[in-house]
Amino acid sequence: MRAYWFILSMSLCFATAASAQEMVGEFKQWGVFSKDGVCYAGAAPSKQSGNSAREPSYLYVTHRTSGVYEVSIVLHENYTKNSEAIVLVGNKSFKLFTQDNTAWAYHEKTDKALVDAMKKGNSLKVKASTTVGKIEDVFPLSGFEAALKKLQAACK
Repeated sequence: MRAYWFILSMSLCFATAASAQEMVGEFKQWGVFSKDGVCYAGAAPSKQSGNSAREPSYLYVTHRTSGVYEVSIVLHENYTKNSEAIVLVGNKSFKLFTQDNTAWAYHEKTDKALVDAMKKGNSLKVKASTTVGKIEDVFPLSGFEAALKKLQAACK
């Protein structure tokens, strides 16, 4: 488990500015971090398909304001230009727009619906086209609701 958090932390360090981040909680497969006043929860996939040499992707939920969250899925390779990522949680489906190596919801209400589905779901699956081929990654949601509570408490 520590190796998992080390890899996640290192990817966050490279993806963000040079100052240090602080881990404020660990909830099964989810970590909660704080950096420069921004708090976020993150998880790596439990299953990846596509190019076997791919680096892991990451699912992040960033705390914006009280009860408002932004979901993003970050890859090490770029998404195909002008494509969408399809996210499945249980029987719910969400379309996210992509730019470079990140996918986001089109609207805040989609972020809210996606976070609500994640609180109730067992896993989140993302399907997308990238510059190195099609991918299908599965993220565990066990521990997500506890991570979300810690995220809200840590970023008042």
